[in-house]
Amino acid sequence: MKRQFTNRQPINWRLDPDGALRITICALKEGVYSYGIDETPNVPELQGLSEVREYIPAEEFTTEACVSLEGKNVVVDEHEWRFPENALKDGLTVGAVAGAPYAENGELYCDALIYDPSAIKAITDDTLPPEERLVEVSAGYDGDLVIEKGTFDGKAYDARQTNFRFNHILLLPAGKGRCGKEVRIINQKPTEAKMAGENKVLLKVQIGNAARTFRFSNEDDQREAETMLEEDRKFNAEKLNEAVEARSALEAQIKELQAQLAEHDNNLKEAKAQIEELLSAEMQEALATEATEQGEDEQAIVEAEAENMVEEGEMKAENEDEEKEKILNSVRVSNSKQKVTLAMRRKNTVDFVLSRRGASVPSTWDQKAYDAAFETLAVQARTQNSKKKAPARVVNGKPSKVVNSAGSGNNRDRMLNPMRIRNKARSAEKGGA
Repeated sequence: MKRQFTNRQPINWRLDPDGALRITICALKEGVYSYGIDETPNVPELQGLSEVREYIPAEEFTTEACVSLEGKNVVVDEHEWRFPENALKDGLTVGAVAGAPYAENGELYCDALIYDPSAIKAITDDTLPPEERLVEVSAGYDGDLVIEKGTFDGKAYDARQTNFRFNHILLLPAGKGRCGKEVRIINQKPTEAKMAGENKVLLKVQIGNAARTFRFSNEDDQREAETMLEEDRKFNAEKLNEAVEARSALEAQIKELQAQLAEHDNNLKEAKAQIEELLSAEMQEALATEATEQGEDEQAIVEAEAENMVEEGEMKAENEDEEKEKILNSVRVSNSKQKVTLAMRRKNTVDFVLSRRGASVPSTWDQKAYDAAFETLAVQARTQNSKKKAPARVVNGKPSKVVNSAGSGNNRDRMLNPMRIRNKARSAEKGGA
């Protein structure tokens, strides 16, 4: 007995809040379809045939078959079997079956959510060339083949398919599907609408939030209905484009944030490496050596300055040791809540010496300038201390006066002169090497 099929008509495009396109698909239809001999099992009954006519019965659209279709990938380009290893990596997946598939009047239907912008455009944009539009579908499934002859709807067949287990749904241009133009995305405008039965067609249309059903029996009514659908489709296409643009802008923001996060992670890695280096035994030993050497320089500078203060009457000789200890303690503490560092101690030492000598620190000085000044003061102090400890020379029977190696001039010249001497000596050593 010939089966009568419902003539499914287009309904509105549906956009989810996140911009995904929801479509309704006729995934499979009862009928007799041709398969290549290389697509069928190698059995004696089929040998010698150039093609095999296989019957897909509607009774095979069982609950188990529908459940196997739930959530499966929607793909483009080719029938590539979906596995966890490739489903999200080979670029063919553009969406997934949504909700529960169902059978009706010899056809198997399901909804699908399409997330890929290119696929959304290929489905909805009727200005594209036909070969770029996605219209028909082809179900990718596995099953069993029963070798038996028979007829359905006047068509003879050589075998019957059974026990369907779905794997994916493939979107195709018009005319590329094995099961014909009715196995397709059904909520879009048909390109070759025809009258069916007694020239009476039901057209279901969703306008805004209201659903309406139209019945027409001539071409004028058909064209009018199609015009209504086309106007509604254009309205929804504009909304779709807006959603796609908004999604593109959001994706750009996400990429920028990901780049910032990657940079942040890289900075954290570098900081971790620096911390690990600082915690190493070699670095701890180097830091301890540096702290010891700087402590000796601070001691030498304070001792030299205390000697000057005694000579200039700013300090009594009997209080010299006590005052030197106070000075050392003052330069080795922080005036803020911050933990004192070697750099802060160098700065405190330079500030103390210049302030005592009545000189102000230039506003342009940074830590490098303070470091250079501290090094210069250390050289001066060691030179001064060594000369004061050396015995006085006798000239013409009288002790000679010890001359300060810093020479005369302003404070800056006195501070930088030993540094110039030392740098000149280093240059000479390098040149000699």
